[in-house]
Amino acid sequence: MVSSLIRFSRSLAPRWLLIAAAAFLLSMFFLIGNLYTSQVELRQNADSRLVSIGEARATEINDFLTERRQAAARLAGSEDISNYFSNLDLGMSVKYGLFANLAAIEGRFQATLDQEKYQGQATYLRLGFFDRNGVAQVDVGSSSAAASSPARNNLAEPSIQIDDKRRLIVASAPVLQKGKIRGKVETVSSLNLLSSLVATNDLGQPREFLLGDDGEVLLPIEREHSAVATQGPSLAALPSGRIHALSNLSAPELKGYLALRSPVAGTRLSLLRLAGEDELYGRTLSPASVFYLGLFAIVLFMLAIGFERMRQNAARLQIKFVESNRHRAELAENNLALSQEIRRREAIEADLHRQSEALDKSNSELRIAAAAFNAQEGMIVTDTKGVILSANRAFVSLTGYAVEELVGQTARLFRSHRRDAEFYRGMWNSVQLTGGWQGDMSLRTKSGENCARWLTISAVKDETGEVTNYIGSYYDTSKLKHAEEKIQELAYFDQLTGLPNRVLLIDRVRQALNANIRSKCYGALLFIDLDNFKTLNDSLVPTFLGT
Repeated sequence: MVSSLIRFSRSLAPRWLLIAAAAFLLSMFFLIGNLYTSQVELRQNADSRLVSIGEARATEINDFLTERRQAAARLAGSEDISNYFSNLDLGMSVKYGLFANLAAIEGRFQATLDQEKYQGQATYLRLGFFDRNGVAQVDVGSSSAAASSPARNNLAEPSIQIDDKRRLIVASAPVLQKGKIRGKVETVSSLNLLSSLVATNDLGQPREFLLGDDGEVLLPIEREHSAVATQGPSLAALPSGRIHALSNLSAPELKGYLALRSPVAGTRLSLLRLAGEDELYGRTLSPASVFYLGLFAIVLFMLAIGFERMRQNAARLQIKFVESNRHRAELAENNLALSQEIRRREAIEADLHRQSEALDKSNSELRIAAAAFNAQEGMIVTDTKGVILSANRAFVSLTGYAVEELVGQTARLFRSHRRDAEFYRGMWNSVQLTGGWQGDMSLRTKSGENCARWLTISAVKDETGEVTNYIGSYYDTSKLKHAEEKIQELAYFDQLTGLPNRVLLIDRVRQALNANIRSKCYGALLFIDLDNFKTLNDSLVPTFLGT
């Protein structure tokens, strides 16, 4: 057996170079295949990262514009505007009642204009309130920022418009009164507020441009004959969500750049992001370079075959050469093994250091979470099915249940019957769709009493984005409700006599009129006139106040 192995090894000895070349070729093919796969994955990851950054930027711009629409809707639904139309329907004129309403609306608009800031700049340039005929009833702010397009008073929901020429953002919201459109509220902001959301770094890093649908560069303000400005229509026509090379454009300044266009939802705007190929992928080999490297390995293999034939002509010298190569290979293998062992131990030490830091950070976060959980407000933690896993001391004190009685139960244990099942289904649907919910909630304690609290439900997600738990926080709103009741009393009752005042009378008359309209019935209003009431009031009230 041993002699056969010796003979076999001797037969292979003259061909060791050919065998080594074949092994080298196989190893090169394996390494080149892995290199090609890694380069493709690296480029795909870089593309995905650039697309996600572009989408995030576009989402930030869309959130800003959505906030402007919502702000216009909040102003349109304010109580001051509702009171104005209520008094207008009662027949009041500007001189005898509506002037106070318009002054209140103007005061609210002026306060909003002064207080609302975005990135240290004034959010609005102008705020306007128009009736259904398009006549401005209240106009606050710069008159030069008035919208150039004709007013539309038939819009059924808040809208946003971009004035490219004047660089303005115009948000409009209808004023609804009893289901009818009675006018609109219009807010005007500067387009330059979006500058903070558009990266304007040097060409050494990716750049961003805000484009209109016609390709006009809105942000940053470009020179008239810059490459991006002149090629704006072509760039705005690029398919969205994909990275495109700009080698086919006529502008030489953009050669070698990659472009990504991300549309801003709900608008005619889009965000253009430019990056050089070296900036995006780094100085890595392209797939074509890896292919040529494989061809180079094949050439080396062919040269090895040629050298093998030449070596056969000098067999004796080759034997000594093989022996020396064997010793050299053993030494290289030992050095390689030693280097690998050193790298392995360094990697283990680095991993242990990272794990130790992560453990310290986790302990710190757990201590902070424990302190927050044991705050003064009641809190519970549930699983995804609503089963209670834990409750803090404030919640135990609030409900009267012990922690052992709460764990394993659901919120039905202390659910009040003041809400129907449809309300709770809607609440949990909102939690599952949006990840949270907040609103007034009535709790039933262990003793059977009901107490009002403001409930906030928040979802806890893991690293993959899956919901693992829900946290419910119960805030005491009794002082707020008491203040609301006091405001209601001051609004509808006279402070001196405690009798209902004129505002309550008008509200009750309006309710009676609405009830008659719905039931198609008639009603009567009895008006009693007291003679000499002013004389009686002037003579007796001071005496009453003195006593």
